[in-house]
Parts: sequence; C-alpha cells; structure tokens
Amino acid sequence: MSRDDWSSVPARDTGAVADAPSGQEARHASATAASALGPGRFQGRPAPQYGEYAPAGWVNPVLAEQERAERATRTTPSPAPSSASRPTAPARDGGGRPATARRLGASPGDLFLTLMLLGLGLWSVVGYFRTGQLASTVRRAIEQQYTELSDPSVLSTAANVNLVGALAILVLTVTWTVARLRAGKRSAWVPVLGGVVATVFSTVVFMVALSHDPAFAAWWAQRTG
Repeated sequence: MSRDDWSSVPARDTGAVADAPSGQEARHASATAASALGPGRFQGRPAPQYGEYAPAGWVNPVLAEQERAERATRTTPSPAPSSASRPTAPARDGGGRPATARRLGASPGDLFLTLMLLGLGLWSVVGYFRTGQLASTVRRAIEQQYTELSDPSVLSTAANVNLVGALAILVLTVTWTVARLRAGKRSAWVPVLGGVVATVFSTVVFMVALSHDPAFAAWWAQRTG
C-alpha cells in the first residue's frame, strides 16, 4: 500500500522527547530540529518557578511562616533563669572549701559524756549560791576534825569569793567546750579540767581564809611544829 493511501497511518515525527535538564521544560522537537541541534539536545525553556503564575498579591505561605518565626525569635527576649532552676553554689567556709555539715563532738559517746560533765559542774556551782550553808558546813568539818575557830565569819567571806570564782571558771569551761564540740574535737576532758581548777581554787580560798583565824593559825603552827 502506498504512503498516500488515506487509510495508511500518517507519518510520525521521529524526533525523541528526552528528559529535560533540571529547571527546563521538555518540548517536542522535530527530527529536523533534533538533528540540527545535535544528539542529546532539545529545544525548551526554564520550567516555571513555584508561584510564578500565581495571581497578584499571592504570598508563599512557607516563606511567610519562616519570616514570621524569625521575627518572633528576634523580638522575644530569652527568659531569665529562675532562682529555682539556677544551680546553687555550695556554701564555703573561710578556707574556700565547700562547707559540710559537722556533728558535735568527736563521737556520740564523747558528746554524751561532755554534756553530762557540764551538767555536774553546773549543779555544783548552783550549790555554791547557798553561801551561808556552805560556810556552816565547812565550819562544822573544821571544828570536828581539827580545832574550834575563833572567827567563823571568815568562812562566809571565803564562800562568797568561791562563788564568784566558780562562776567564772564555769563560763570559761562551757565556752571552750562548745568551741571544741563545734569543731568536732574530743571535749569530755575540758569539763574535767574545769572541775579540777574549780576544786583547787575553792581549797585555796578557804585555806587563805582559815589562815586568818587566830585559833586555826595556832593549831596549824603547833601541828607543823
């Protein structure tokens, strides 16, 4: 059958339509055009960008959202950290090291013994407030074991001096003991030392008072011969 027959399939252009390069819109090209441009090259124009054919006043929603987020970031101040969220620096002692909780005394046993001895010392000093009774007790002991006194009033003076000295020793003992307890050091020996000092002080005070009594002084001279 001839090519001019009406029932024959019309001749088609053999020009190939290949994938267009990026950004190019593929166009059909005739065989003549394709052969003129050379193998692998096609006629075409850049593909339309997103929104290129949009009506007047159209705004890209993606770009608009990005711009709004950037403006909000620039204008919104960053919140200051609250006091609850800020880390608290550890308290430091005078030497620059972090201060730790310290227990009182070197051990629980040392603390208990120290407090018990301080209580005994306080009880003894409270008894010294009865100066008249103390002077009478000392007088009876001297007269029963040694000799009668010619001037028992010196014992009342000695009892008053002993009270003042015992109070001073107690205050110093308590102050020193508390300082050692807070430092975590052994402290039970401090009230013991305070008790020894108070006893020696009381003995010296009454011995000086008795040395001024003529009867006791004569007895003492005869005794030491």
